[in-house]
Amino acid sequence: MFRDIKIKLISGILTSINSGFLYYLIESKGVTVSKELNILEGLLEVLVKSLLYSIICVLPLVILFGIPISLLIDYVLQRINQMNPPISFLLHAIAYFIIVIIYWVINFGVDKIIYIGEPEIAYNVFLFVYTPCVFWIITYSIKKQYLRK
Repeated sequence: MFRDIKIKLISGILTSINSGFLYYLIESKGVTVSKELNILEGLLEVLVKSLLYSIICVLPLVILFGIPISLLIDYVLQRINQMNPPISFLLHAIAYFIIVIIYWVINFGVDKIIYIGEPEIAYNVFLFVYTPCVFWIITYSIKKQYLRK
């Protein structure tokens, strides 16, 4: 059990960095470098800001929600002897999507969610399905490495 928690924690940290970088680049609407900065200083600024975004915004959500839900999914699948990677992958994506919908309803209300435009829905669905998929892929890869040893 401790090994699973350690694997999930490593996966969570790597996923947070990956997703935080992607979210920062998308939300900043095109990162531009001022004329006073050279390109390396601009890249360093982007890396620092995206790392801070990852640590402040993404990592707490992954640790508070993602890791416990992932452990629960793995536990349930082991109990019913269905530790099948595609099923696990789908359950991770669905569970995270349900959490995001609950979050939206609590913060914005049902009325605002019903009238969201199609491009914004597609954008949000991509962002909110990307994170658990990356988390699952990293976790699965690390577990495969442990099994080879």
